[in-house]
Amino acid sequence: MGNKLIIFDFDGTLVDSLDIWAYIDEEYFGSRNLDYKKVESFSGMTVFEAASFSKEFFNIDEEVEDIMKEWTDIAVRLYPTKATLREGAISFFDKLREKGYNIAIGTSNALIVVKEYIKNKKLDKYIDYIFTGTEAENGKPEPDIFLEIARHFDISLKDVIVVEDSLEGVMAGKNAGMYVYAIAEKYSKKNEEKIKKIADKFICSFEEIEI
Repeated sequence: MGNKLIIFDFDGTLVDSLDIWAYIDEEYFGSRNLDYKKVESFSGMTVFEAASFSKEFFNIDEEVEDIMKEWTDIAVRLYPTKATLREGAISFFDKLREKGYNIAIGTSNALIVVKEYIKNKKLDKYIDYIFTGTEAENGKPEPDIFLEIARHFDISLKDVIVVEDSLEGVMAGKNAGMYVYAIAEKYSKKNEEKIKKIADKFICSFEEIEI
């Protein structure tokens, strides 16, 4: 393994997929006549945290595990056709490989959703490790996801780059003691000024990342 590591968030950072969750919300909550728009945001929550919150908030009879399974089943179905890889991702991956970087994904999404997408888009040769919020004790903005990835590679935190789009994700990266690039994303626009203050650098494309 190399001695350099870059960790990408998945939704909003690596793939343009956040619109998909509106479809998932509509399909799941809409079929139960629940007004999911009453929830301000699920941003940063793991799937487990979001399902637990939804069960309590909407007084849903189903078990948390059943809610999670239905969400992830819908996501696995929708992601291959509705989630597009961010422009420049492949060429940047090639550059990272040339420079000897390990490439990881640290996300609040479910592992099966990410793995199926990576497999479908034939990105396996680039992605060395995936760690998700479903496996972590705490979701973002806590640093657990990023710290676990660093432990996996047995690498110093100062040698890790994190690329994130959300406020919670940027906070998680800084809470982990890592160098954080915040990449522009429409759903994070409302928190952009806060993000710029916390991140080490704010960017609009992967080409701006210094490696």
